[in-house]
Amino acid sequence: ISNLPRNVQTLVKENEAVVLAELATPLEIQKFFDAMATPADRKRRSDSHLISDAIQRAHQDSIERTVVDQIEERDDVRAAAVLWGLLKANDKVALQLLRQIDGALADAHEAFEKGAMPLVNFFVAARNLRQSEGTVSYYHPRVEAGIEQALKRAENVTVKSLRLLIQTLSSP
Repeated sequence: ISNLPRNVQTLVKENEAVVLAELATPLEIQKFFDAMATPADRKRRSDSHLISDAIQRAHQDSIERTVVDQIEERDDVRAAAVLWGLLKANDKVALQLLRQIDGALADAHEAFEKGAMPLVNFFVAARNLRQSEGTVSYYHPRVEAGIEQALKRAENVTVKSLRLLIQTLSSP
């Protein structure tokens, strides 16, 4: 709190219990402080709006950052590109179709040997993807934003992966 601008230190101290009741992880709390350090339109907003907006931004930013970290730590940019491409075309992806695409991609290029299913299973377990009746979809819009950030950070791999996905989908 002492590292925040003076004009918001008191506000944050007064709302400490509210913030801690809403934010559970250290990353969320750090993102809250980041948001409070640079709130937009500070003079036009009430104190309660500043706090609630910072809490909301903390949730969103922590989801995105977590997704990026998960993809990068797992070295799953290719799988993330395939998943993103399929979910961009349709809000849901059938797991059976994804398994077929995984097989075709693995046949086409050895870099896709692992496939996207391990990442999908991980994301379902981590509640980044929702699994329902043999399909998966995003659990939260910030998950898609996190995947997009990870893909942008590995642009060459992403472009090659999406190109191979398109070739695979359009091949007889």
